[in-house]
Amino acid sequence: MRLTEPDNELSGSGLTPKPRFLGYHADTERQIFLLTSESLAAEFVMPNCNGGHFNCFCAMDATALTADELGGFCSRLLRLGCACLCAWGPDCERVHDIMDEQVIGGNPPWTEEMGCVMTTWHADDSLTDALYFSSTAPIQTRTTHPRAADPR
Repeated sequence: MRLTEPDNELSGSGLTPKPRFLGYHADTERQIFLLTSESLAAEFVMPNCNGGHFNCFCAMDATALTADELGGFCSRLLRLGCACLCAWGPDCERVHDIMDEQVIGGNPPWTEEMGCVMTTWHADDSLTDALYFSSTAPIQTRTTHPRAADPR
C-alpha cells in the first residue's frame, strides 16, 4: 500500500483520541487515518465522514478484552458509520463475531435498521496482506439487503 502525502494532519490531544490523517491511498484515493488508543472505552470521532460510511481496519490483541468491552467498541464504530470491519491480530475472529452480534442483534439475518455491514477476520494473513485487503475492499454502504425471500 502506497500513501501520498497528506494535505493536513489531525492529531490526538487530551483524553479524547483523534484519528491522525496519514494520507491518501495512491491506488484507491481513499483517506487513510490512524487511531491509537490505550482503551476501547475511550470516546473518539471520525473526522471528515460527514455522516457517510467508512471501512475500518482494526489491528489489536483482543485476548484479554471482555465481550462487553469489544461490544461497546463495535457499537461505537457502528454509530459513527462503520460499514466494513476488517479485524486482524490475536483473537480477531472474536472481534469479528462480536461486531456481527452488534449488527444482527435479535433479528438475524435481517436487521432493517442497520442495513448491510461487511465483517472479515484475517487470523491467518500477514499484517501486510490484511491491510492490502482492507485498503482495496470496496467501500461499503449500509444499504438494506433486498429480501429475496421471506426469512420467516
